[in-house]
Amino acid sequence: MSRIRASRNSLRSFAHRMAVITVAATLVPSLAACAAVPGSASAALPTRSPSSAPVSPSPSTAATPVPTAAEPPSVRWAEGGMPGVATPTDPAADRSFLVFGWRGGYLGLTSTHATAGGTMQSILVTSSTDGLHWQGSGQLDLGGDDSPLLVTQLVGGPAGLLATAEQAGCATHKPAVRMWRSTDAVSWTPIDLEDVFGAESLPSVSAGSSGYVVVAAAGTERTVWTSYDGAAWHKSGNPSDGSHPVSVASVRGGFVLADTTGAVSPDCEVTAEDTPPHATGSIWLSRTGSAWDAVDLPGALLGTDSILDLEWINDETVLAEQIAFSEDAPNGTRRDWTSSDGVTWRPSDVLTLALGYPRTGGTRTFIVGSTEEAQPLIRELTPDLQVAVLGAEGEAPVMRGVGEVALGPAGFLVADDTGTSSWLGVLVP
Repeated sequence: MSRIRASRNSLRSFAHRMAVITVAATLVPSLAACAAVPGSASAALPTRSPSSAPVSPSPSTAATPVPTAAEPPSVRWAEGGMPGVATPTDPAADRSFLVFGWRGGYLGLTSTHATAGGTMQSILVTSSTDGLHWQGSGQLDLGGDDSPLLVTQLVGGPAGLLATAEQAGCATHKPAVRMWRSTDAVSWTPIDLEDVFGAESLPSVSAGSSGYVVVAAAGTERTVWTSYDGAAWHKSGNPSDGSHPVSVASVRGGFVLADTTGAVSPDCEVTAEDTPPHATGSIWLSRTGSAWDAVDLPGALLGTDSILDLEWINDETVLAEQIAFSEDAPNGTRRDWTSSDGVTWRPSDVLTLALGYPRTGGTRTFIVGSTEEAQPLIRELTPDLQVAVLGAEGEAPVMRGVGEVALGPAGFLVADDTGTSSWLGVLVP
């Protein structure tokens, strides 16, 4: 899922985990077959079971792949519907819109707050089963919070969905400051970060078939928590004394964690200059979320001032990236690895955090970036972890940011920042 499934430092501002993943459920047989959507957004999600497939913020895992062709498919773009609410609560209020998808439908989140003073008004929810026809679905419980918020991540695991919101206008560090859970994408229950995690924010949130995992932050302190149902959470010990978990990923077979020897408080006032010098990172694996075992990254630059981070690609693939700094490389030397089990890591010269945002639908994964014209640049991930660039047909939309292409059972969707218009891109052979 994830990422966010969210950018956690200035070096990752380009890789903000806005999991905007949506679109139609019945327009293109190829992806609709992969999705195997079992009804509408109100359909119940799988109950807890060791064999249940995770509820992903993309189509479900039943799959009938598109037949392999000599050339990769193209994306045909056309104008879509209006996924947002018609008007904000206050016509004079500022308004932001993001759209998300899950295996049973699509969610639009319209955040409105008063222009004067930034007093939060509401986060209104719209839903769709096909990405074209939308209806109002209530609003998220903000618990009296009047600060401007944006919902920027939706992740799915064995028992449903988690949605997280960040503080609007926080340009450098963007940890989640609010979280909600849902078993049906209709009713949302707030999770109090202080009561549940003893935390002010969640710098990293992930979900997959192994369950849910978060990094919780209180000042410079970091803790790791896991859950199978998103409701009951269990505190996990940090991998080692002095470690500061940075990011986590839930994949088939367990949880993967990246940590560093130094950390700062993840708030809007912190800058890159506040990062502790000579910090080094490491990767750890836990099958259950309790004991952590260190794993080896072949070719990692050891003993250097470096940043190590994770990206959830799909339930069977996680990406680790190291950026190491030295006098000879003041801008950093980048190295990347992928793993299917969290134990064995292989160097990758193809997948990088800068390549784009992973969007997973059934058995297919796409990496979404941006062209020089700010139009979607979509690559499909092949079984051998290479990428194939998809062509484009029709009038492709202009995006506000590279993280704003959504994926759902029928294809891709881009919406404007008010939710008044959208563009639907369907796969064609």
